[in-house]
Amino acid sequence: MDKCKELYDAAHRLLYPDFSQAYFDDDLTALQRRVSELSDELIVRRGSTPETEGALCLALLMGCCASVCDDGAETCRKQAVLDRIERVLPKLPASLLKCRLLTFAYGEVFDERLAAEALSVFRSWEGRPLSAEETEIRDTLCELMQYPVCEKI
Repeated sequence: MDKCKELYDAAHRLLYPDFSQAYFDDDLTALQRRVSELSDELIVRRGSTPETEGALCLALLMGCCASVCDDGAETCRKQAVLDRIERVLPKLPASLLKCRLLTFAYGEVFDERLAAEALSVFRSWEGRPLSAEETEIRDTLCELMQYPVCEKI
C-alpha cells in the first residue's frame, strides 16, 4: 500500500471514527503511533505533480490534526504543511482533493478565503448527487463554519 494513502486512511480513521465498531485503547494507540511514524517519513517527500503533492499534503495535515500530542515539533510540521498547501492550491483544479485541502487548512487557520473557495467548488457540483466522500467533506466544512444550511450547498 502506498504510504501516503496509508497515512490518509489511518488519520481518517482517527478523525472520523466508525462508532458502529468497538475501539480499544491499544488499537487507538497503535494507530496514533503509525500516523506519527508515517508523518515523520513522509514530511520530507514531495509530490511529482500538483495532484500527488496535494494528496501528500492532505495526508500530512490530517495526520497533524489526528495527533493527540504536540511537543512543539508538531506545530512546526503543521505550519510547514500549511505553507506547502498554500503553494499547491492554485495549481489544482476544482476537485474533491482541492476541497479537502481547503477544508482542513480552513480548520487550522480559519481564513474565510479558504472556506469561500471550498464553498465555490461545492456549488459547482450542484445538480448532481454528492458522493459519500464529497458529503463527508462538505459536512466537515459546514461544521467548522457552523453553517446551518449544508443541504443547500
